[in-house]
Amino acid sequence: MKTQQTLVEKLRGTSHTSVFYKSAEERLELLAEYFADGLERGELCVWVTRTPADEALTDLESHGHGFKTHIELGSFFIYNSLDTYAPYGHFQLSEMMENLSKFVISGETEGFTGLRTAGEMDWLTSLPHEEGSAIEYENEVNVFMEHNGFTGICLYPVDSMSKQSLQGSLRTHPQFIYDDELYINAYYAPPAQFESAIRSDLLTVTTPFLTHDQAHLFGENLGDNSRKPLDKVVHELLVN
Repeated sequence: MKTQQTLVEKLRGTSHTSVFYKSAEERLELLAEYFADGLERGELCVWVTRTPADEALTDLESHGHGFKTHIELGSFFIYNSLDTYAPYGHFQLSEMMENLSKFVISGETEGFTGLRTAGEMDWLTSLPHEEGSAIEYENEVNVFMEHNGFTGICLYPVDSMSKQSLQGSLRTHPQFIYDDELYINAYYAPPAQFESAIRSDLLTVTTPFLTHDQAHLFGENLGDNSRKPLDKVVHELLVN
């Protein structure tokens, strides 16, 4: 639990982080600490998950923190991922960005100290044809973050997601969590380079996109404290 608390503290402020997890318990422990930290700091919290809302809340409540009270107070919301990302059976980019903008405004105007979100991307296993749209969305979030601050994590179960989805996530998140470590992501393609990365087929992750110093500009919350070299971690992720 202490490890999760330390990870979560590093995510505070404006950050867009991919979480690659191996087990349901690992996922739930991180989410519980992540939202508990945000609620304690007075942030508006939004969780988009495939798990039915009542069941998701029960799962979080098993880790304490009084999440049900925050649901009742209107500071914590749980939404279904398929209904949110693909309400008509296909991905709705404009609606997703509009929803995100509304939540940022609510966080600013309704007395909250900020916005904290968690989006679970396992819905893509049901709609694999939307993988390209999901990668585009992740890039649009980075564009949005250039002018709107919030804390966001996107969760990917490594054992069930396609290699394309994992590669797309690596190209669109400045930092990522894997095996209880937070990494500055040199494989990240910033918005200004994202289109050229697509045209050049650089979404196929074989070499870093950024230099070490450039990566630090986008992962400024971190120090070099990870246990494994980044290239070995990425290789391990993509051969699962």
